[in-house]
Amino acid sequence: MASTDWVAVALPLGIPLLSGVLAWVANGIRADHTRRKQLYADAFAAVVAYQEFPFRINRRRAPIEGHEEIGNEERLRISEALHEVQQSISNYRAQLSTESPAVSARYDALVTRSREIAGSAMREAWKGPPLDNDAGMNMSVNYNALVAPEDEYLAAAKKDVKWCKAPRSLPI
Repeated sequence: MASTDWVAVALPLGIPLLSGVLAWVANGIRADHTRRKQLYADAFAAVVAYQEFPFRINRRRAPIEGHEEIGNEERLRISEALHEVQQSISNYRAQLSTESPAVSARYDALVTRSREIAGSAMREAWKGPPLDNDAGMNMSVNYNALVAPEDEYLAAAKKDVKWCKAPRSLPI
């Protein structure tokens, strides 16, 4: 076989093979990018859900005459929901620690600050009476101290999901 015959056979076989490998790598990068974006968004949503609990506690239903069990049911409902959110946050902390040290550190700082501020507001909300009117629906929690930790977490997440990053592993 002459050298030109070899090129005539290899070139038509090599181009599709190379195209397939490049597509496989590009799809792996795209899938990893999408997965990380979703993980970072879901982790942020869990912290925001935690920050909503002072309002949930404040808006709990009051027992009514003949239905005193409502107070117990409300405490149970809220504590179970809070447990689920805290479990999610712990899960995201673990996942993020395996993804990116920078994102993980910013998430930990955001969680810690959220627990300080929202946790304090939750304790105060539990001290107040359950609601029996619409006027009690409004309350104020100063979350200004969370702006910087939130911005830092989101900036670290955005930096981590840039398209130019190579995937952590290729699909097999």
